[in-house]
Amino acid sequence: MRRLYGLLMVFLLSAPAFAVGTAVVPKEQSQMAKVDPALAGMSVEAFLQLTPMKYEELTGRTMSIEQIQTLKATQQALRAEVMAQPKIDKTVYILLALLGLGWLALGIVSDWEGNDWLVNLLLTILCWLPGVIHALFVMKKYYK
Repeated sequence: MRRLYGLLMVFLLSAPAFAVGTAVVPKEQSQMAKVDPALAGMSVEAFLQLTPMKYEELTGRTMSIEQIQTLKATQQALRAEVMAQPKIDKTVYILLALLGLGWLALGIVSDWEGNDWLVNLLLTILCWLPGVIHALFVMKKYYK
């Protein structure tokens, strides 16, 4: 039984890691093309790390003030869009919550920031049911 539970936990925790990719979706490509059409082929991570100096190194051209403002605004919008996507699937979150590991699911979803996961850990330690209720109640904060 322990092996089965251990394998289940390894699968649940590693499956979302395989689902996370760096593929650029067309919507993000169009946002990056606003700055410069040559940037549309970049990965999202590379685009978010792009600075005016790195742009000059890549293209050999300097950016105008308007282009710099567009770059920063586009990076901010993409960063917000990427951060809005939860790290684990909703069904995995619910399964972890029901197994008494809601604090782990909350920590992963919130990147271990905030107090939600800590409150849930304390509630789970006190008694399993309040931790499950809290995890399912707080779920609406991360999933729409």
